[in-house]
Amino acid sequence: MERMTWVWNCEDWATPKACDDLVHFAAKCGFSGLWVQVGFDGDALQRTIELRYLLAAADSRGIRVHALMGSPEMAMRPHDKVVRRLETVAHFGDTARFAGLHLDIEPHTHELYRKNEEMRPAIWAEY
Repeated sequence: MERMTWVWNCEDWATPKACDDLVHFAAKCGFSGLWVQVGFDGDALQRTIELRYLLAAADSRGIRVHALMGSPEMAMRPHDKVVRRLETVAHFGDTARFAGLHLDIEPHTHELYRKNEEMRPAIWAEY
């Protein structure tokens, strides 16, 4: 059985020591993978040096890292920005790469969804 955990804060992997501590903790607890929140500046992935280090450190311990990203706005068209970010994540890395991608979009938290019941079916249709 796989065991995975969320890593929401980039401070948990922002330095080599933090990465090593995180990977050690994950291995000690028997986690086979991590869902790691990644950030973007436009379409560019942030903290690429730290991410490469984390991917390599986790890979050396047999721990798979999945990129975690999302926002309620991703549920709305156009989806071009989302597609570009997916492509960025899919092509990131040299020898160690993301094992997968987890989208945490939660369209029900979008402002239009909360304020306008009539928009809810359209939001879900876009999603």
